[in-house]
Amino acid sequence: MTNQQLLTAVIPTFNRKRELSQLLGQLKAQQQPDVRFNMVVVVDGSTDGTLEMLRDEYPEVHVVSGDGNWWFTRSINEGCRYAVEQLKSDIILTLNDDVQLPDHYLRDITKSYFDAGANVIMGSASFSVSTPRLITFSGFKSQNRLLLKYHKYVPPFTYMEPGELTGYVPSITLPTRGVVMPADVLKRLNYFDDKTFPQYNSDYDFVLRAARKGVKVFVSYDAYVLENMQLTSGGNPRLVKSFGAYLRNIFKNRYSSNYFFNQLNMSWRFGYKLLFPFYFFVAVAVIPYVYIKYKHSSLNKVVDGKN
Repeated sequence: MTNQQLLTAVIPTFNRKRELSQLLGQLKAQQQPDVRFNMVVVVDGSTDGTLEMLRDEYPEVHVVSGDGNWWFTRSINEGCRYAVEQLKSDIILTLNDDVQLPDHYLRDITKSYFDAGANVIMGSASFSVSTPRLITFSGFKSQNRLLLKYHKYVPPFTYMEPGELTGYVPSITLPTRGVVMPADVLKRLNYFDDKTFPQYNSDYDFVLRAARKGVKVFVSYDAYVLENMQLTSGGNPRLVKSFGAYLRNIFKNRYSSNYFFNQLNMSWRFGYKLLFPFYFFVAVAVIPYVYIKYKHSSLNKVVDGKN
């Protein structure tokens, strides 16, 4: 046992006591014979009793407390630094606080990770919590760098059940909903960029930077998480009540999932510098198209749980 690597799950949270408790219970119930396992929860100023729940129900969990102004990226950084520098973890698993896990998730994600070899980041596929299942992330099979567009293996919100896809495949980048990576990769890249991307895009940015350093990136279909699509940023065009509210989220709320300058920063870092004016024009031009497309999508009933 002493020679086994230490895998630490890092989970940032804010005022999601019920969802977090469910996730921790699912993790605690899983047996993992191939690695040692522990958990770090980063509580960024929660006022819903999360700290008390952790103390009373999960005393084995390591808790890192923020002041309420860390937001997602600093929270995940503080948790990862604690896991790497204080706990001396060898492997980090990042999870969102609102996902649910199948019974053998830890077994499946670690198997995919070790099978893929050294210097690897392994992500998870994701499906909707609601049934019938929708696949919400299947990985990105390619990228059009000219247009900065990712091509997915399966279009998101396609009706599909877990198990229809198996194995693991390369992915251009990944979200943090179930990502396993070596601790040394985090240290080499100086963790996630919480200055440029305090809430969204830091995960895609991190994985793209890792790939530039020669890290191999995959997504596993055998290891999947279930995503609650109702617990989404207020900037999502599916949820905002008016076009004006959508515009305010885009241009004034740097913590919105659709914050305009996040997209520009990604364009500058990973696109062609000479084409930056073109990227800017496209980013502006698609704003009304995105709002209309998603606001009037037939999938809204599914997202709202009206299935």
